[in-house]
Amino acid sequence: QEQMLQTQEQMLQTQEQMRQQMNEGFNRMASAFDNMTNAVLDAMNRQTERYDRVADTQTAQATDVRELKQRVENLEKTVYNKAS
Repeated sequence: QEQMLQTQEQMLQTQEQMRQQMNEGFNRMASAFDNMTNAVLDAMNRQTERYDRVADTQTAQATDVRELKQRVENLEKTVYNKAS
């Protein structure tokens, strides 16, 4: 009977160790998944920031071109009026 109790105690200890190892494994897996998710989100955010910077630059350039066209038109009108 003593031998059976010792064997049963060893089985319970082994079972508890296995449970702890499984929990640690799940925790590591969840942590790895979180890290991968964060890495993907960071990359997406960086790409969005780059896209926004390019869009802002293009908008600024388009504004500059419009302003330059307007100045040229005004100069053309002035030259035309002086020539008349």
